Amino acid sequence: MFYYSFRLPAPSLRGRAGGRGHTMNNPFYYTPSARCEQAVSSLLDVIHSHPEWHEEVRGGKTFGVLITESETLFAYSGQMLGRYDIEGFVPPVFDYLDEKGYFKTHEAEIVNINKEIDRLSASDELHQAREALYEAEKAKPVLPPSRNIDPSSDEYEAYCRQRQFEKGEFRRQKAVWNDRVAECRNALQTIQDHITSLKQERKRKSDSLQHWLFENFVMLNANGEKKNLLDIFSEWAERTGSKCVIPPSGSGECCAPKLLQYAYIKELKPVEIAEICPSPALWASSPQGARRKLPSFAENVIGNTNFTLAPWGEDARRAGEGLSFSFRPACQSRCKPILDWMLQGLDVEANPLEEPEERTSLPILFENENIIVVDKPEGMLSVPGKSKRKSALDILREMRPDCPELIMAHRLDMQTSGVLIAAKTMEVYKEVQKSLTKPSQREGCIIDSNETIRPLAEKSYIKSPSLWEGRGRLSKTYFALLEGILPMPVGTKGEISLPLSSDYLNRPCQKVDYENGKEALTIYEVMGEVEVEGQPRTLLKLNPITGRTHQLRVHCAHPDGLGMPILGDDLYGKHAKRLYLHAQEIVITATPPFPPFGHPLTFLFEPSISSTFPVKGQEEVTIRAHKPEWIKVITNY
Repeated sequence: MFYYSFRLPAPSLRGRAGGRGHTMNNPFYYTPSARCEQAVSSLLDVIHSHPEWHEEVRGGKTFGVLITESETLFAYSGQMLGRYDIEGFVPPVFDYLDEKGYFKTHEAEIVNINKEIDRLSASDELHQAREALYEAEKAKPVLPPSRNIDPSSDEYEAYCRQRQFEKGEFRRQKAVWNDRVAECRNALQTIQDHITSLKQERKRKSDSLQHWLFENFVMLNANGEKKNLLDIFSEWAERTGSKCVIPPSGSGECCAPKLLQYAYIKELKPVEIAEICPSPALWASSPQGARRKLPSFAENVIGNTNFTLAPWGEDARRAGEGLSFSFRPACQSRCKPILDWMLQGLDVEANPLEEPEERTSLPILFENENIIVVDKPEGMLSVPGKSKRKSALDILREMRPDCPELIMAHRLDMQTSGVLIAAKTMEVYKEVQKSLTKPSQREGCIIDSNETIRPLAEKSYIKSPSLWEGRGRLSKTYFALLEGILPMPVGTKGEISLPLSSDYLNRPCQKVDYENGKEALTIYEVMGEVEVEGQPRTLLKLNPITGRTHQLRVHCAHPDGLGMPILGDDLYGKHAKRLYLHAQEIVITATPPFPPFGHPLTFLFEPSISSTFPVKGQEEVTIRAHKPEWIKVITNY
């Protein structure tokens, strides 16, 4: 079989311009070299030459590049158009698609069971059995109501005989009815039991086939050792405490394992690895009527790359209309345990996200007997994650050992800095949540950038209001620095309404989803221009009315939003020294009726220190974090 590859002189890999020397980049956190981007550009040429792939590619197909000391290899995740043997790409780790082989034979049995389950579930027999039971139950006999007759009257004796006959007839009818209902239930149960037994058989066969498959996925490492997926995942779970003891479906079929396996078999020395995938958060198109307050600036981001320093938009456009690609790290759920094994024997760069947290304290902005408000630095987790890296919550618990119940009232992304509130007890946490989550009774209203209440635009994707009445309102203010300059004058204000949902194929990314996404609204204001990392950038003030995951990051990056990612956004833009997103302040405003613990802001804060009374009957508290230099140079906010 022919493979697309590039043969380069080995010395070109020794310098920083051409490669990384003898240390391989980390598949989970990396900045692609110029040579890697060149290889990706050639890969995009291949993708462009196959328009029949584009529909499947848009669904989230991942491609991979592995640069070795002598050549460069390509891979795609899983199958492409039902094939694993497309010319120019490395083969699978294990060939299980032989039509007459074990896997296909047993898969066909499972497919036939599925067909039988579908047939029975939609059959007239099942429908008629349900209807028969419904009609039988509906025909339940009813004893006529008794009449109130005077025992001394002439008709009393005759009525007693009649009543005895009615009761006897009712018992006979009830017995017949019970037999009929039992017969109908048994007939329905027989069909349902058959469907249940087929599902159980399907599960048993599927589990057995998966076990066989994972047992035959034998993975190599750089030391020449072999281990199948079942052993890899069970040992990983035992060592790390992971609950994933059985490999997830599709394990071993991602790009990185396929590329490394082929390299080891061919005795090639891996030097640099990278994966790219379409960017659903960027290429989703707007339905008619979607709110767009700004022109789209898609040309600024259509080729943006994850973990890279240089855009390659023209190459991305050649990959097919409506497609944009991003560099991405290897997936955590399937590839983390596998690559932990396969990279043994290689000198691999450290993942800074997994390095120990060296900071042991946090700046305290405010504290009383109920809450602690801290200034979280960038690069620190808000709460514990899958790694053993310390989070802000861990550090706070160490700083306040007398508060073992400390819990974060909200979260900031790891790379975002700024104001973060922690409750000292679960009782306080629940009270804070109640104070901040009661929906408004003014349906269809929002608070605009001038703090005035106005109706939402027709066909808006915001279905719930942004104003909290009764318990309180939480208002957050962020500052963000974009990758470039927005063609808008200073002082421009607007809103971005794009519904968001989780991108399950590219976690932890979020995507714009006009069908199933949750409403998300952001108010923005252009504050000016700041020169950072050698280039002028637009500084924005952002007020998220809703609090969706990655809301500000996607709203800035998406073509239907601002069309320009936040500087340093490794997921939706390009790598930089940091993610230039800072939570500058939080304002809590409360109105009667107050929570059961008394006045909410007195309960949380000391009014004499931090509260104001802007409106009669309301109390407002403002808490501000430190102001980074890139904000100071342009605003006195």
